[in-house]
Amino acid sequence: MPATRSPIAQAYVYGLVLGPLALPCAGAYLVALLAISIDPLDAAPRVLRFLAFGLGFGLPLVILSVIAAARGQAIVRWVARHHVTIERIGGAALLLIGLADLVSLFVAGSLSLGA
Repeated sequence: MPATRSPIAQAYVYGLVLGPLALPCAGAYLVALLAISIDPLDAAPRVLRFLAFGLGFGLPLVILSVIAAARGQAIVRWVARHHVTIERIGGAALLLIGLADLVSLFVAGSLSLGA
């Protein structure tokens, strides 16, 4: 996962990357995220983080739907012609993101190999 200095930007990046993957089962996760965001002491920054995640999660889907409405048939034909390349790029992206997350956990000491 690309690291940013700002927690708001990091929440947006997580939403952007994980949004399309988690869309079918996002309800419970978003409710849990909202529940941990409601803390009287620091509610504003947490709610801001929640909103940033929501924008990262939803904005790409809104943009895709607007583009699809305008150029639906052309997009479908293009995707049908290039579906193998799209699948390979998507698979490589998932592998790289997973590997980067695994390496960052290992470097941070949250994950260790062995005893």
